[in-house]
Amino acid sequence: DKIAVMREGRLIAFETPDAILHKARGQIWQAAVAADQYSALCNNTHVLHAQRQGNVVTMRMAQTQSPCAGAEAVEPSLEEALMTSQYLSQKIAA
Repeated sequence: DKIAVMREGRLIAFETPDAILHKARGQIWQAAVAADQYSALCNNTHVLHAQRQGNVVTMRMAQTQSPCAGAEAVEPSLEEALMTSQYLSQKIAA
């Protein structure tokens, strides 16, 4: 009923899936952008998933605020929630 999150062999979080999802709400964004805009977004956001169809790239990104015009906040998957900046940047306890 809880998930242990480890980095470099050390425990950095021990929480329920619901708590992890709750913390990530409002931080996962989806947008469909022109292929040339995709490269610029990759430099400024944490891209979780991207799929190109012709000249359009549909992206899901983790960021605390809207990463681009037309982006909308979406419900995170548990995997996406674990890839939010709160877990990626969390310091390892000594």
